[in-house]
Amino acid sequence: MKVICPVNVKVRVTPNFKSALTSEIQDALKKLELEIQQLDFQLKRQKSSQTKEALEKEKQKRLDTKLNLMEKLKKIPEIEDGEEIIQGTINGIIEVKPGDSWSSLLGREIVLQDGLVKELR
Repeated sequence: MKVICPVNVKVRVTPNFKSALTSEIQDALKKLELEIQQLDFQLKRQKSSQTKEALEKEKQKRLDTKLNLMEKLKKIPEIEDGEEIIQGTINGIIEVKPGDSWSSLLGREIVLQDGLVKELR
């Protein structure tokens, strides 16, 4: 029988990964800053208090996200080369047969290094 199960995707940290992650976060911060400026502009032009309240909530969400990303950016230099960090989870299809160890089926991982698959666990 084939079943779908979660597979963790990990990245082995390298200088290239740190550089790419830094660039990705900096790009996201620039985009957020533009969105915050746009929301400020809309807030100034808005007359309805309900709409202003909704725009303020959206602005606050983006400010929170910005702070979160800035914290992540500060922590990047602290990550050791060779360390494995979880990048996400994907669904994989596995073959299950009677007698298989259930725990070994669920602990599947893919390890990436510089964009290439290095290990399947």
